[in-house]
Amino acid sequence: MTWAKSPSTPEEICQTKTWDLWHKNELEQLDQMKALGMFRSPIKLPEGGILMRFHWQYRIKVNGKRRSRLCCDGSPRAAPEVHATTNTYASCLEHPVFRLFIALCAADNLTIYGGDAKDAFAHSPGQSMPTFMKLDDAFRDWYLERTGALLDKDLVLPVLRALQGHPEAARLWEEHISGLPFV
Repeated sequence: MTWAKSPSTPEEICQTKTWDLWHKNELEQLDQMKALGMFRSPIKLPEGGILMRFHWQYRIKVNGKRRSRLCCDGSPRAAPEVHATTNTYASCLEHPVFRLFIALCAADNLTIYGGDAKDAFAHSPGQSMPTFMKLDDAFRDWYLERTGALLDKDLVLPVLRALQGHPEAARLWEEHISGLPFV
């Protein structure tokens, strides 16, 4: 999928003339995460819980549609305990191997089918360690609009499913689609 140039941070997005369209898309993404059972209701952070931060990715697709994608910052800097104590390995296809596969299929006149799973990681089971998201403005706005209640900034969201950006998400997705635990 090709993406057109777009603002990349919440601060840049808020300064655009089209902020209301981006914000509407954030709310739609959060509705989708709710429908997938991504989070439990906000709570106080329990002792020993892994706290991560929301990371929004903003893109304009080639067809002009705006896409606000909800992720988390699962970098080694942001989540060192997860990287140090869990299995984060997931196999992936390297580009040269994929190109060879395409060339061999073309040479043999074979048909190749591909697919995409919308919000794929969110269909996988949750992380091995209790993980929580620090509330951001987009979530608090969404919650206020959907429930009429203003959330305290000190509350966190228990994460129940694999969230894009989490160090274990790719491994959890691989296990989910293969039906076998990765060893």
